[in-house]
Amino acid sequence: MSYIKIILLVLLSIVVTNTPLLAQEPTPSNGSDFRIGIGVSLDLGAAASTQESQIAGSNSNLSGPPIDIPLLYPTVPLTVLIPMRFSHFKIEPEIGVYSYSYMVNGSKDSTGATVGSSDNISSTSIRIGVGLYYTQQISGNLSASIGPRVGIITNSAEVDVTPPPAELQFQKPSTESLSRSDFFVGLTVGGEYFFSSAFSLGADAGFEYISLGNQTTTITPTVSGTPGTITGHSFETKEAIVARVYF
Repeated sequence: MSYIKIILLVLLSIVVTNTPLLAQEPTPSNGSDFRIGIGVSLDLGAAASTQESQIAGSNSNLSGPPIDIPLLYPTVPLTVLIPMRFSHFKIEPEIGVYSYSYMVNGSKDSTGATVGSSDNISSTSIRIGVGLYYTQQISGNLSASIGPRVGIITNSAEVDVTPPPAELQFQKPSTESLSRSDFFVGLTVGGEYFFSSAFSLGADAGFEYISLGNQTTTITPTVSGTPGTITGHSFETKEAIVARVYF
């Protein structure tokens, strides 16, 4: 199931659950009262790229992103939020997981015999962060916020390679394991529209800088030589739809 379908189902369940509250006077907060809640954030750019990868993968007889997608892909489209609101301040931890796997079957010759290696590939990214925001009530049911968001994205991947039957006597199956931790920092501007005192729907926009960490590669059985290293960074805009429920 795609992230778009998941977010629509989550929003629908939240609206249905809070329907009796919609008749109440909507308000973001009550003075300096502390409010805590739970929410979901859908990163539109990341969701679109992963959805396109899944479509491309299905067209290539793969059950996931195609081979040209990096194994350690530092993006998590859907995250869970824990918003904690004060009078003019909000702390919002987040956590999210994005995992995919796909298999590339070895090529076959005219007789149907397998002549190419088969690859079984899986990858998981876990995003943990926190946002610190200044908030301001714009109207009775609209609140705006601005502030930084920082955190870490841990990435791991595993590639199982099986040589074709004719080469098994010369080359054994191997497993390559990769891991890397990336750090991110960004600035986010957001808005929340409160349909009730407990439920809000909003949007976040801003930018994010990601610094790639040192990648660790392990190959089993062990081979001679030293695996190559990967360094780099990315700088991108972020747009997200966010739903929150406060208790």
